[in-house]
Amino acid sequence: MLLFACSGAHAISPDLKVSTDDLNEAGEHFIEFQANKASRPGPGAPDARVPLQVLAEYSYGITDHWQVAAKLPFAREHGFRSLGGSIELRYLGVHDRESGGYWGLDLAAGRARELPGETASSALEVQPVLGYRAWGWHFAANVALGFPSSGEDRRGTFSSKLKAARRIGGHELGLEHFLEAGPVRNWLPRQERSEYLFVVWDKVVGNELNLGLGRGLTDASERWILKAVYSFQLK
Repeated sequence: MLLFACSGAHAISPDLKVSTDDLNEAGEHFIEFQANKASRPGPGAPDARVPLQVLAEYSYGITDHWQVAAKLPFAREHGFRSLGGSIELRYLGVHDRESGGYWGLDLAAGRARELPGETASSALEVQPVLGYRAWGWHFAANVALGFPSSGEDRRGTFSSKLKAARRIGGHELGLEHFLEAGPVRNWLPRQERSEYLFVVWDKVVGNELNLGLGRGLTDASERWILKAVYSFQLK
């Protein structure tokens, strides 16, 4: 994922999606669009810009357990401008999609910048995917380690994504938590971390549309954020 954190506080990621067991079957092609927009920066944010961010993703199911994807993030500031790109390889183990646990692994490599005009940096990210379904609840956790290969600060970074959602009819309502803590061995002070809590409504229209409203929990985080995810299969 594009959570190539640096040692200081930074803008919210264009990739605000918790990875679960949503994986393409063999031979399936999908296109997905994510968009998010913050109301304003936090009082401790180093940059006052809060552009509309869009992430376009193409994914292909290599087998029923392996998927490859290309991700291209953009920010709308004096027109849409590229924030870089990444390639992701994903594995998901055999499991029951209705109940019980599952696990997987995301490996991503890419080059990205936090905001238009900033210097891009390259990184490799390793992200385990863990999840569990029971009694109508769906829990998921992603813990990512980033390894920058360019830029001034090349310390490994830590980030996490958590989800708890309740199935209601054909929909899911729940909470998502996103954290970018900085260097693995020396987390940033609490108010300098990027940390957000979202109320989410998943499967608004089948499996295609998901919506969320979030709030920054630290001074370095944007205040209110709207996000949307829409995907469709290529025939």
